[in-house]
Amino acid sequence: MSAVGYEPSSRTIQVTDTLHATKQEIILRADPAAIDLEAGEEPMSAKARKATKRATADLKSGKFKDARKQLVTAAALAPNSETVMFLRGYLALQDQDMEGAKRLLTNAVAAAPRDAQALELLGRLQLQSNEYGLAVKTLERATAASPSRALPHSLLGSAYLCDHEYGKAESEASTALQLSHGELASSYVVLGQALAATGRKAQGVEALNIFLKRDPNATISLQVRDLIAKLESGHEPVALMAEPLVAAEDTKLISQPWQPVGIDEVHPAIAAGVACPLEHILSVTGTHMDEFVEDLAKFSAVEDLLHERLDKAGYPLTRESRKFDYVAAVSRPSVGALTVQEFRSGRYNSDELPDRIVTNGFPALALIFHPDLRDGFEMKCEGLGQLNSQATWLIHFQQREDRPKRIQDYVIDGVNYPVDLKGRAWISADQLQIIRIETELVKPVAAIHLEYEHQITEYGPVNFVSQKTQLWLPKQAEVYMDFRKRLYYRKHSFDHFKLFSVDAQDAYKAEKHSVRKPN
Repeated sequence: MSAVGYEPSSRTIQVTDTLHATKQEIILRADPAAIDLEAGEEPMSAKARKATKRATADLKSGKFKDARKQLVTAAALAPNSETVMFLRGYLALQDQDMEGAKRLLTNAVAAAPRDAQALELLGRLQLQSNEYGLAVKTLERATAASPSRALPHSLLGSAYLCDHEYGKAESEASTALQLSHGELASSYVVLGQALAATGRKAQGVEALNIFLKRDPNATISLQVRDLIAKLESGHEPVALMAEPLVAAEDTKLISQPWQPVGIDEVHPAIAAGVACPLEHILSVTGTHMDEFVEDLAKFSAVEDLLHERLDKAGYPLTRESRKFDYVAAVSRPSVGALTVQEFRSGRYNSDELPDRIVTNGFPALALIFHPDLRDGFEMKCEGLGQLNSQATWLIHFQQREDRPKRIQDYVIDGVNYPVDLKGRAWISADQLQIIRIETELVKPVAAIHLEYEHQITEYGPVNFVSQKTQLWLPKQAEVYMDFRKRLYYRKHSFDHFKLFSVDAQDAYKAEKHSVRKPN
């Protein structure tokens, strides 16, 4: 039995009673290496959309000749459509037209720089063409565009392996296995070689044997067995890695969710046998947050806002962007109270912003770890993991039911709706600085029809030379929402930071993270 987006399965059934119906249940597992060909709701004419959807259906059915005809029509009607270019690139790949596929996918990526599927497929082609440097750059963008999808991480691990960056290869392969719950067998090939190349031969052989158990009929299974034999017979691992084995997955089909994987659905890989000093981590991280507030740090930045309303497949129905000069300040008006003040150039209100949604307060998310606020959360250390090849402590947190909700609320028609949050923070093991925070709702907010929200905020060091100061500030924040039966994606990107002193009497208007009632 087989179905699009799932691994095929078979079972032998013995029927002894031919007079009565027999019911059998076969469960198919989702294929973590599949490609999503669903045509999104990208703005285009009705005729172009019709041709695009027919082409998608033909591609899924393997009717490549019919798909080609429909894509010729769609390309004539919508020559700049990233969806059409992606589908044409996919079709060229099925026709073994590698150069044509590269050209079309390169154009698709230029038209839609955060199209994870196009980046993933282009990176795969570059990897197969031994263009390892290009593959690394493309696949790094693919993992950034879709951090919760396993296959780009596995492919990036292969690219790093071929570029002899074994530490990064190990990290990406481990991430891929974590995200796929061990289902993406090719990642074991990457992991095994990276481990062997860095002196952990026994662990490397173990990973390679797991691959053979998971996918014994793979096209490279003989090469993997040969590699294991050479490693066990004493061959030098680094010499064997001169030409690493790459288990490229087939370009299969999938329908993937529009939102990131849930906080509690992901079980990050952690180092075995490493004790976590939670109290020390919270103490030092709290000190960093306290210094940030006590110094009354005010910074300015250039902010780029991208807003998309999505269809159920995660494709944008609409896409709008804005740019602002941004100023933020953190102050303590009274003991136990913290205020984030924000000011933007231009008009930043519900009447001017896309879908009448106002999002604020991203610098405040890290204040979950401030000594005045962290007692509102249950915190536990999950262990020592990695993020982008950097050792990080993983801290899981969740709003306590017996404490006030002071981090985030939605404001609709002047009424505040505080929300319960849970999430995970990645804290650098060396400096104990917050690198990344993900949060989501503990439960939907039925009163305002808020079914889902997931935030991802990434932080990085910013050096202010004249003040001889370094601060860790939000570099990028993403929000996914299911609000009033509509799906939204919004990204705030910050750069060109400046730091200047804050006068306690400054009268910048304070705004909490809020959502105004849409039309």
